[in-house]
Amino acid sequence: MNPFDFVRFPKRPATRESIVGRGHDRYTGLSGTLRCRLTAEMPLFVPAARENPAPRGEHEHLHFFHAGALPVIPGSSLKGVIRTVAEATSGSCFLFDKLSFSERVRGERTITNYEVPHQGYRHCTDIDGLCPACRLFGFLNRGEVFGGLVSVGDAAAVPGFETITLTLEVEMSPKPHHTAFYSSTHPKAP
Repeated sequence: MNPFDFVRFPKRPATRESIVGRGHDRYTGLSGTLRCRLTAEMPLFVPAARENPAPRGEHEHLHFFHAGALPVIPGSSLKGVIRTVAEATSGSCFLFDKLSFSERVRGERTITNYEVPHQGYRHCTDIDGLCPACRLFGFLNRGEVFGGLVSVGDAAAVPGFETITLTLEVEMSPKPHHTAFYSSTHPKAP
């Protein structure tokens, strides 16, 4: 049994709207603050930047990202995860028009492509028609910029946190060339 699957496209894409005239100079619509507590249900790791990666084929020793003395999950990482969920659940645009996977199967390189449907899921290209995720989290395309309306702070470990040292085994990865599993109609639709 393959443990991986793709999120299916909603039956209809989200409505796109213009943000022309909406700025960040005043509050409009809803505003507020959400505070949450994250609980790691399994080991969690966010690597710190490293200046000198280990040579290819050698074991890499990585350290958790810190802000001061505490390990943190950067707000930018959390914002990306939240945006991805918002994109999938709202029928928003995809950054890429084609999802392409290249891998070696039995010594041969194979390339599998899944095309994004033309109707409504192609990435947003101008501020006159943005999907819900781009209106909420921001948009950038060839000089057109909308900063978004969401700011996500870092998630810092609370006092009393525990750390362990792990050596990770190589895990199985998705097998996109198995189009019969990933595609319900034909190889070009995820």
